[in-house]
This record gives sequence, C-alpha cells and structure tokens, in this order.
Amino acid sequence: MNPEKWKSIQRGDYEIIAEMIEPGSSVLDIGCSEGELLLSLQNKKNCRIQGVEIDFGQILQATSRGVPIIQHNIEKGMPYLPDRFYDYVILSRTLQVLFQPGKVLEEILRIGKHAVVSFPNFGHYQIRSYLFFKGLMPKSNILPFEWYNTPNIHLITINDFKKYCRDRDIEIQEEVFLDMDSPGKMSGLFNRMAPNLFAQYGIYLLRR
Repeated sequence: MNPEKWKSIQRGDYEIIAEMIEPGSSVLDIGCSEGELLLSLQNKKNCRIQGVEIDFGQILQATSRGVPIIQHNIEKGMPYLPDRFYDYVILSRTLQVLFQPGKVLEEILRIGKHAVVSFPNFGHYQIRSYLFFKGLMPKSNILPFEWYNTPNIHLITINDFKKYCRDRDIEIQEEVFLDMDSPGKMSGLFNRMAPNLFAQYGIYLLRR
C-alpha cells in the first residue's frame, strides 16, 4: 500500500478513537506502534497513557518520543493487572492479526472499564465482488496483502463482530463506520442501511 494512503487511514482511525476517550482518563493502547495515538491523547486530553507493543523497532521509536511502553505479547494475557484497572483499553487495527482474538477481547474487557476496538470490514462490497468476479483472495486499500504474505489471520465482518458481542453480553456503547476513500464518518443513511456492506472499517466502544 502507498505509505501516504496508509497514514491517511491511520489518522482517520485515531481521530475517531480520540473522540471516544474522556479527558483525564487512563488509557492502555495495545499494539500501539510508535505511540502516535497515545501522544495525541496525552497532549490534547491530558490522559495518563501506557503502550504495549511486541515489535522492538516500534518500541524504540515510541520511547524516543517519550511514550511509556512495555514489550509484551497480549495473547499471553495480562494477569498481573487487576480488573478494570484502566478507564480505556484500545485495540486498534490489531484484532484481525491475532491468533486468539476472542481471548484478547475478553482480557481487554476485563482490565478496562471500556474497550475501543477497530478493524477492517471483510464484508465490504468491494471485497465480495473481488472474490466473486476474480476468484482470488480479496485485496483492498485496507487489506492490500497477498494470501501468502498477509498478517491478517482472522478476518472479520461487522456482522460477525456484532454477533460476537450479542452472544457474550458485551454492550456496544458506540459504533462508527468509515469509508477510507472519503474523509470522516459515513453518513447516517449508510449506517442505518447496511454498514456490513458499505463500511470499509468499524470502530467500537464497548463495556461489560
């Protein structure tokens, strides 16, 4: 993917997530990359921040920017943290690359009073048409990889995620849908009609 296009996607994700976070909150960002979102929350909303990342190169970048960060694989859980320790736990653009996404979702809902989860929607009409007409593993702006080099191992649709939450009594406090080819949130019309078909991206504020 074009690096500038990816940065635009990333910024759109971060801006919506930041709107969901209350000022002065404690925030844990899992898979925080170089800590851009955490720095924004600290500077603009006076949040108390902590990052978790597994990639050492990104950890070095984050620490050089002053982001408090630990190296950890979230799939091993965080049993040393008590229940509801953070106000918000963020899992942005990470759910689909996990081996055990269900286990991780349960853990972030345990340690956070709220969880913010975002992911690309595999139910988008461009993905469906790509598979239907070409018969190949679909690719798009936000899922640009070939089948043999993709980090995405548990692709998910918006309907999949909503069903998961319903089945486990997870409250969806807010849901936002994005079309990454256009800036900002999708219109209310699309939200009401068929976000699983038209949204490229979903962002959810959750609690248990």
